[in-house]
Amino acid sequence: MLHLQGHSSTFHIFSHTFTLYTLLLFSKTLKGILAWIFTLKNIIK
Repeated sequence: MLHLQGHSSTFHIFSHTFTLYTLLLFSKTLKGILAWIFTLKNIIK
């Protein structure tokens, strides 16, 4: 039972790190998309 709890804790840390990485990547992608849309608007003007 204790071994399973330890494994679960390790998995939780990995899951949390993965979530943070995904959010960071998504925010970078979102900034890139917003910058691209802003550039596109300037070209249309």
